[in-house]
Amino acid sequence: MSLSCLERPGLVHGDVIANWNSAFHRALKVELNKTHKMPIKGDVSVLDALTAQLPVLNELSTLHMTALRNFVASNPNVKFHDLHEELFSVRPRPSQEEA
Repeated sequence: MSLSCLERPGLVHGDVIANWNSAFHRALKVELNKTHKMPIKGDVSVLDALTAQLPVLNELSTLHMTALRNFVASNPNVKFHDLHEELFSVRPRPSQEEA
């Protein structure tokens, strides 16, 4: 799922992510109101059009995570770059294994 999605499995500090989402949305709205004042079709703003794409992006993210899980299961010795592991890890973290 996308990094800012509150339904992401294993998400910690959901309140921080929710605050970040709200701040990002407000900032994006302000910037788009400055740069894209006219609706793109009828009364649909650029922000409306982008927001409407969120379910599609979340579905793509889910498909990506499924493909990663399948790849890791088939190739358990493959090591990803640390940033990739942090963002997209499908392997249990040490603290999760102990629980």
